[in-house]
Amino acid sequence: MKVVLIDDEPNGLWVLQTLLTDYCPEVQIMGTANSATEGLKVIQQYQPDLVFLDIEMPNYSGFQLLDFLQPINFEIIFVTAHAGYALDAFKVHASDYILKPIQIDELQNAVKRVVLKKGADASKQLVIHQQGIIHCVSFEDIIFIQAEGSYSFIYLKNQPKIIVSKRLKELEADLTEKAGFFRCHRSYIVNTQFIKSVKVDGNLKLISDHEIAVARDKRNDLKKILHTII
Repeated sequence: MKVVLIDDEPNGLWVLQTLLTDYCPEVQIMGTANSATEGLKVIQQYQPDLVFLDIEMPNYSGFQLLDFLQPINFEIIFVTAHAGYALDAFKVHASDYILKPIQIDELQNAVKRVVLKKGADASKQLVIHQQGIIHCVSFEDIIFIQAEGSYSFIYLKNQPKIIVSKRLKELEADLTEKAGFFRCHRSYIVNTQFIKSVKVDGNLKLISDHEIAVARDKRNDLKKILHTII
């Protein structure tokens, strides 16, 4: 689950990041920010599933930041030293409200509640367990996957690629049953919604400007799929 942390206090940001890293393997910290202005940029860049948000910050509060982002398409956990904003927090449909200093069990329970809440969308995600970290990747964010020996490189929209110690065949079962994914080559699975064009040689040009090889015995199947979605 992709998360972003926003807090104007460097120590508060460090504590939260450390606790999440040590005790909440469900999350993947994509970015941090020390102001609402920077937070806006980080949220727009990484499109997180969950934002940990302070309330009282210079220039703009956490609530004002949310006003800039309407409609909100992520979960919110407020982390603040002030108890008086709890009612306002739940008016913006926050998933949780944690008071500083942060208690580990409260943090873990808050994260677990978000995971369960988002479980309804699990059928739309690729869930990968990797060295104690759980990557939850939305299918619609996957551009293509490339095999490299016993590893797979998952290329994502507006995010860094993920390297996992899984062979392409292991991921194929989770993906090719989902509409839009196609195993076009022994080394590639592509999300057809990101195909920009088919080159003269039969290979693919993606909107990310990657060029993907298409095996000869897959070209007719690809044509049928593209004819269906166009």
